[in-house]
Amino acid sequence: MGVMNLTPDSFSDGKKNSSVSLFKNNLHELLKNGAEVIDLGAQSTAPFNKKVSSNEEWNRLKEYLIFLKEFNHPNLKISIDSYYIDVFKFANNHFAKNLIFNDISGALDEELRDFLKSNPNVPYVFCHNLVGKRARSIEHMKHFSRIKNTDFLNSIIKYFSDGIEWFKRNNLKNPIILDPAFGFSKTHEQNILLLNDFSTVVQHFPIDYKWMVGISKKSFLRKIIQNSLSKKSVFNNSEYLHRYFLQEIIKINRKFIFRVHDPSIALNLK
Repeated sequence: MGVMNLTPDSFSDGKKNSSVSLFKNNLHELLKNGAEVIDLGAQSTAPFNKKVSSNEEWNRLKEYLIFLKEFNHPNLKISIDSYYIDVFKFANNHFAKNLIFNDISGALDEELRDFLKSNPNVPYVFCHNLVGKRARSIEHMKHFSRIKNTDFLNSIIKYFSDGIEWFKRNNLKNPIILDPAFGFSKTHEQNILLLNDFSTVVQHFPIDYKWMVGISKKSFLRKIIQNSLSKKSVFNNSEYLHRYFLQEIIKINRKFIFRVHDPSIALNLK
């Protein structure tokens, strides 16, 4: 899954896709490097950025969906990275195929239930976010797990187990992708703990569940090596560390979607 941010304030590639022509060039590059899914984000969830309305988010997104609707790539899947159900509804109505709802809120509410019941074929990404309220999703860095690190992995397992039970209780048939959401609602130590013992969490669940892993350019990777490298080198070399962890994760006998800024980093993993 190749990340394509459509925001002016993304920390990693703000304004990189500020026009459809730039987007087109970058899309071809992602596809050439092995991307099979494109993740479109029209609002930055970095804690230092301001929240935008669903209307503004949709206005940023729609011209790119118009282009993608005419783009000659029938097998390309599109992921909409948002916490606004209305934004995904607009996208689903406009694009109407191969869409994934990458809901960063983690909020299993009535609005979501009603939408998924009406759209049982839409794959849903269930993210670990402890905010609890859809409208406050971007405040995730204010809501860390308050339990001890020794119980943190069990809390992740319980979070996803409760979410799966919610889907069953509401008789929802949508394909579910589980995303531990590295960097969301976690301290630096908790991110490292989860990454190092990710197999413990994953293997607790049936083999047919897919997992999304998004650690590309995450600050906790850069923090590991920041003491010995310059700022620019830290940012670049964190991608080597990123590939190392993907190499380890792929050894787990499960289905994974790797969410990356540069898909070539995930090529030829064994």
